[in-house]
Amino acid sequence: MAESPLLAFDRARVFVAEQGRRFDLLLVETALGDRDVGGLAGALEAAQDERGAIRLPSERRADGPQADVESTVAALSHLEAVRRLDLPLVERAAAYLSAEQRDDGSWRPGEGAAPEEVLAISGTACGILAKAPCARDSVLRAASWFLESQWTAGRVEVSAYEVLVAYLRAMTSYPTELADEVLRHCGRALERGYRARSLDAVRTARVFARCEVQALPGARIRAGEAVAALLAAQQDDGGWPGETEADPRAPIAATLEAVVALRWLSGNAG
Repeated sequence: MAESPLLAFDRARVFVAEQGRRFDLLLVETALGDRDVGGLAGALEAAQDERGAIRLPSERRADGPQADVESTVAALSHLEAVRRLDLPLVERAAAYLSAEQRDDGSWRPGEGAAPEEVLAISGTACGILAKAPCARDSVLRAASWFLESQWTAGRVEVSAYEVLVAYLRAMTSYPTELADEVLRHCGRALERGYRARSLDAVRTARVFARCEVQALPGARIRAGEAVAALLAAQQDDGGWPGETEADPRAPIAATLEAVVALRWLSGNAG
């Protein structure tokens, strides 16, 4: 266990440098302020096509327009993590996502996607775009209408973690009439999952960082507690454990999220 966030960051840098890819280290160093955003922006621009879609080699999925939607949202989440959604490449990506938005206000991660997958990508896209100065209100409004139309408390539980996070990201960034109800319900579900240990420290803390809040309605978890849990969860090699051993990239993904969350929360711990 690291004694402080600064020590945890030093250990995480070493882990990512040894175990990750070049882009992973670039993202960590940018998030920690070791680099300016130019290198990260350049890497994303190099992967952006004439439509505005972004497809990083490390995030390639099945071919097709829906795969490009998912990859573009994932790429924008990197800029969200370093609080730089004001760049020209974001404007191009936002225009692409606007063109790919369905008539019902949703986005699709692939043909035949499950309803939970549609909710997750739609809420995540809405939450990210709402933070971008270039986002069109009509796009955000349509996405929020879709999310409201699909809202039921029963389908947004810890067992549907990505849906829960997507609703939280959307409703904190672009609140609607349902926002109070959604935030309270999701906050309670987050705390239940954390206290029952069905959600680990990284997945719990990343919610606060991605929503850019220090507290959530319904959740009694505060920044100081989340920081302590993250520090305790860091492993001897400097990384954080992934959700599944089946994915060799899971520890890298968890470490990237942990660094972003710890950076955000440690500045707001109380």
